[in-house]
Amino acid sequence: MIANIATTGRKLFFPNSHLWLRARKELLQAARLSWLVDVGLTQRKLDDIGDVSSVNTLVPQERVNRDCFVQAGQNIMEIQWDGLTISGADELYHTVYETYEESTLIQSPLSGMVLKVNTLDPDREELDEDTILLQMRVDTDSLNLATKNLVQEGEYNDFVRTLPRGRFQDS
Repeated sequence: MIANIATTGRKLFFPNSHLWLRARKELLQAARLSWLVDVGLTQRKLDDIGDVSSVNTLVPQERVNRDCFVQAGQNIMEIQWDGLTISGADELYHTVYETYEESTLIQSPLSGMVLKVNTLDPDREELDEDTILLQMRVDTDSLNLATKNLVQEGEYNDFVRTLPRGRFQDS
């Protein structure tokens, strides 16, 4: 599986967390952490998130790109958001909305060194399925562990079709 990740440069997907990764091999002399990995959210994850109000890092910003090692499953960012959904209608058939103000925690899918955390400004940038939220340097063992939970895009899309619609999914 590692060879496929390195040569294709395609996104691979974690179905249960709705994250994607794209890994590429780096030729670093005597470096154990030789894979550069970009991580982002899938459209299905975004369908459960309303309008993003802030993206906050949960790792010490001053240690990023120096000595910020995280474990797989560690909380690394928090996305705060709000949204409206139609919850019904009143006796005069006026639409009734339910308001949400929540946050979503994003966990690192891999163990490795955090090189960059994208704390984008929602007023100027839009969070979408191509946004790189996190960039890491990982070793082959960590990537090998992750490949047990990774699927290709077609398999991921088949999985998503078995799920209920996202809370804020467009029709």
